[in-house]
Amino acid sequence: MYSLCAISSTYKNKEGKGYSYKSEEFIKPIAEMLKTNTTITELNVSSNWLNAVAGGVLSDAISTMRAMVSVNILKNNIGAEQAQTLAAILKE
Repeated sequence: MYSLCAISSTYKNKEGKGYSYKSEEFIKPIAEMLKTNTTITELNVSSNWLNAVAGGVLSDAISTMRAMVSVNILKNNIGAEQAQTLAAILKE
């Protein structure tokens, strides 16, 4: 039996550009899936133009996971506070 260990996702809109307006709508389905997953250890959501609200949604989901050890949030717009929250969760 195999399990999913990593997820990588990069969003581009029709014009080929990322966006941050309402990026929480993009991350919500991913966050809901993460809440019920016990095996994913890595998440790459870099270059998705996630905003602070999306960062909060992601933080809430990751806080329920014990297997997660690495989250790549580079090239987003989540802000320092949400980035620090994510880092603290991963240290637990």
